[in-house]
Amino acid sequence: MADMDKRIFSALAAVTGIAAFALGFNMAIGAPVILREISFAEVEGHTRMTLSAEGEIKFRLKLDKPSKSLTIHVMAERPKEAPAIKYGDSMVESVTLHAGSEPGTQDIMITFKQPDFSFYRADTQDPNRAVFDFRTKDEGLKITGVTPEKLVAQAAATPAKEEAKPEEPEQAADQAAAGEAEAGKVAESEKPEAPTPDSAAIGKMFAQVDETYDKLEKDAGRGMFQDVMGAIQKREYEQAVELADSFFKEYPKSVYLEKAYFSKGDALYLLSKKEKTNIPRALDAYKEAISMFPKSELVQRAMMRKSSLYEDQEFDIEAVVELNMAQKVDAKSKYAVVAMINKAKIFARQKKFARAQAELQKILTLYPNRREARDVKYLIAEAYFDQEKYKEALDVFEESMKLWPTYPKAHPATFLKIAESHLKLGQTARAMENLMSVANLFPGSTTGRKALLMIGDINLKENKRKDAVKIFEALAVKFPDTPESVMARLRLATLGAEEPELLRHSDIFDYTAFENPMKTFDEVKAKYAEKLGEEALMRKGRALTARKQYVSAILAYKELLKSYPATRMSDDVFALVRGNILRLIETYHSQDGFLLTLATYYNNFDPFLKTIAEPDVLIKLADSFGAMTLYGRSAEYYRLADAVDKKGEFKAVTRFRLAKAILYDNKARDAEEMLRAYIKEFPAHPNAVTARHYLGTAMMEQKQPAEAATEWRLAIERDPRHFMTSNTAYKLGMMYKGEQRYSLAADAFSTALAVFRPEMKLPEEPDYMKDCNYQLADSYYRGEDYASAIRQAERFKAKYAEDPRNSWMDYIISMSLEKGDQDEAAMTKLRDLSDKDKSTPVGRVAAARLKNVEWKKKNPNLFQE
Repeated sequence: MADMDKRIFSALAAVTGIAAFALGFNMAIGAPVILREISFAEVEGHTRMTLSAEGEIKFRLKLDKPSKSLTIHVMAERPKEAPAIKYGDSMVESVTLHAGSEPGTQDIMITFKQPDFSFYRADTQDPNRAVFDFRTKDEGLKITGVTPEKLVAQAAATPAKEEAKPEEPEQAADQAAAGEAEAGKVAESEKPEAPTPDSAAIGKMFAQVDETYDKLEKDAGRGMFQDVMGAIQKREYEQAVELADSFFKEYPKSVYLEKAYFSKGDALYLLSKKEKTNIPRALDAYKEAISMFPKSELVQRAMMRKSSLYEDQEFDIEAVVELNMAQKVDAKSKYAVVAMINKAKIFARQKKFARAQAELQKILTLYPNRREARDVKYLIAEAYFDQEKYKEALDVFEESMKLWPTYPKAHPATFLKIAESHLKLGQTARAMENLMSVANLFPGSTTGRKALLMIGDINLKENKRKDAVKIFEALAVKFPDTPESVMARLRLATLGAEEPELLRHSDIFDYTAFENPMKTFDEVKAKYAEKLGEEALMRKGRALTARKQYVSAILAYKELLKSYPATRMSDDVFALVRGNILRLIETYHSQDGFLLTLATYYNNFDPFLKTIAEPDVLIKLADSFGAMTLYGRSAEYYRLADAVDKKGEFKAVTRFRLAKAILYDNKARDAEEMLRAYIKEFPAHPNAVTARHYLGTAMMEQKQPAEAATEWRLAIERDPRHFMTSNTAYKLGMMYKGEQRYSLAADAFSTALAVFRPEMKLPEEPDYMKDCNYQLADSYYRGEDYASAIRQAERFKAKYAEDPRNSWMDYIISMSLEKGDQDEAAMTKLRDLSDKDKSTPVGRVAAARLKNVEWKKKNPNLFQE
């Protein structure tokens, strides 16, 4: 019996061969477990294999009896620098290690020299270690069950009379593959006294133990628990949740209860990543699991996942709280570092960059030798980049590249940010160098395509437009239907809209987007509405603006706001729409389209023109109101323009036009005060003379002709060639004529005719000019300047042959001839007038006058002195 004890349970007696490799700690954030050591040793009576890792070891076993091999499928990674395993002893033929069929796994295949062998997992208190003992079958000892401590107790209480018959290896493999990783754990200090050498007694003892544990497993609901796990593996998450709930009711005291509760949370977590409506259910499941098993090793991971769920709901405060709690559960675990990094990312997303950097710096302080330090260093640089602190970002990037030069080449997104930092700092050559490296290293990736797009944009900025077009064309053709390809097409379309003569049609290169820009914008909007429709409409609006098609541009922007409501919050889009509306107002105003100006204003008042702070726009609106004879509204908008003109750039215009609007609104007294104040404030301004013209009109409106005449004469004297001089002289002449001051009236009318300079080309002569010609002839006649009266009357008749007042001109001519002792000519004129205009008052007067002259001639004696 002592010999049996020595053979089965004694300490290691002689080590005849050891093969092992040590793996340094090299675990990336969130990466799988990494193997640290695999060792084999031939111990007296058996072979022992020891696995150790940085993290909990999980594995599956597969036995292939015909090939005399056992494969251990370990869920862990093996560093590239690990050496190959070379081992063999009296029992083991060979050992091979190679990557498993699943990412992040390794397969250890042990080939034995004979098919009759057995094995069991020795006890260990460390989840990061696994120890297996392999024996020949005649010496084998196989222990099964889920609670090895109870097994030890049972074995000690059972009389041992016969040598135990070991289980078949196939059964052991099946049990191990089912997840029985804990089977056979027996601490060295707790091992029972050695059984007697009676193999039959030992066999009977372990048969009873197996029967007991079969019952224990059945009572624990192991089968249903495996169904839960199987449903999760098959991604049947709802079914997994239903099975877990049934499991809780049926097996409330199961040894698998803890894992089942957390597994339910996991199923709902994975489901919520697809459907966010399940997030509350997942949170509740994790809360229940943590409250029931607060000391579980699964708590920390559950808290990390709760944090992720809160982030999905944009509940950043709750997410940070969970991360803090997860960090405190075990400050030395991999989750602690991940929690700190996630907190930093949340702070960065909230634009709390100082807190983000502080959290990252804390990682460097607490874990300077961890692999995460490298990633954290680059994250700090990226935090500076996100804050648009490109100088600081580049400093940290360059410092990090000295320590870890290959990192950017393995992380293209980081490499791209380094290039962008150079670009933002105006270091175009360095930026181009890095962008070319990114494009060459990752030609088919999203980052590589983005780099190409940026290279094209740099060429555009440097006015190398044809080079840019070639890059955009290549990007569009080589990577069709990618976001970068579509963006390249949009850039080509923009160039085609802004500069259509840049390229000629080519049968080799595809310049379709360039040649048909508007069609390209519409196609992109239709085909890629969700991701790039907004960009397409934005560029279409800008292209139409460049073509001065403001109405079409406004419609494009309005479609943008309608199709993508989120852009309502964009100041850029708002400014673009508003800018086009203002350009449209300016265009209509410049073409005297005052009605269209006002229609554009009112149609776009809400929300774009509610508040107008541009004085020039308000002036245009005021002008338009005035042109529509809405003088009160016109005055209101001139006042608004004056109020917002803080720099006083438009005051000389707004105050003059305000006074003018007030005058037209029949408020002559107010207009007079404003015009006098304006002349005093702006005496040298060109509008000062114009203001004096209007001041004279304001005085006439107040029945003060003398004052009006004074202002009008002053205005004419100040600038005889002023565009208003002609009309003012006409009004002055009418005033003098009304006062029967015919000589002054004739002078004023003559001035009006002499200085007439229309403000703009008019389709026809103003009415006052025709009347001015008429009034001048009449004034000459009434002022007894008969020769001038005859000349002006003849001029009027020749110029305005169809004017009905020509009969009066004929009468003036005849009377002037008579006054000039040209009786025969006067008689002829009167005779023609009486014959031609018998029905008119002038004709009848002429006929009466003719009869009177003829009667005088027949009776000369009656008129002798």
